[in-house]
Amino acid sequence: MVYCYVLERNTASVFHAMRVAEYGLRFLAKRIRATVSHSGKPQRLEYAEWDKVITAIKNKLDPIRRLPSGPQRQSKLEMFSDAADHCTFMKDIFRNNVSHTRKPYKPSEALGVIERVRDFMIFIAENFTNEKRKRV
Repeated sequence: MVYCYVLERNTASVFHAMRVAEYGLRFLAKRIRATVSHSGKPQRLEYAEWDKVITAIKNKLDPIRRLPSGPQRQSKLEMFSDAADHCTFMKDIFRNNVSHTRKPYKPSEALGVIERVRDFMIFIAENFTNEKRKRV
């Protein structure tokens, strides 16, 4: 992704950034035990479309909303909402456009995407990789 950017292959760098983001999306879904189905049957996360995975992540908010009000509930709601919002934003603004050849990207846009994906992956690492702290 960075090599593409350095070589001024901006659209390619966005494409590769979305592949990195997809790893984060699927890691997140696995970590929080999100489940996806297709035609009423369970579907493996690695074969599910972004929309289905994001919906499964958002569905994890419902049980959290039923928790008693307090700092733990608020913290979990913010964390899950932030994760789902990151994924939805990247899918709607970048992933769909680059995957379906709808838009070429300029250098400043490509850099913005790279930074957005970096921030998303840092968010995932900080909030969903420590077993003791944030296991849901």
